[in-house]
Amino acid sequence: MLKILWAAPALALAACGGGDGGGKSSESQAGTAASSTQDNENWPKGFTLFPGATLVSNFDADIPGAPNKAQTITMSGISSVDEAVAHYRGQAEEAGYKTKDISGVPGFTGRDSNNREFGLTVIEINGDQNVILSFSEKKPK
Repeated sequence: MLKILWAAPALALAACGGGDGGGKSSESQAGTAASSTQDNENWPKGFTLFPGATLVSNFDADIPGAPNKAQTITMSGISSVDEAVAHYRGQAEEAGYKTKDISGVPGFTGRDSNNREFGLTVIEINGDQNVILSFSEKKPK
């Protein structure tokens, strides 16, 4: 069963920059490296911003000693949830992920042959449709 990092979307929203398009980096007392940007750089290979959407945050987290590293991309202004889900399902499958629907909600999860994981969730905030993409992969040993 796929594990989905449900806390990542909340972290991504909390880590948003000041709206200036710049990035922020931080390191916690535990040495957790994290960065958040509001540009279209540093996307996983094969994935792009949904047409007409606005990038809210592109959040990377790499916790020393943790077995995985994660990335969460949040975007708003989604005109069609069905089209966004189809767009990212196509990109995920093209990138080698085998996808599986999430029961009862618009979204899906996926895993590739290297055990990298992917999840897409759609949430509504103040009447605006938002897509959250979550990526997780094991760090090299």
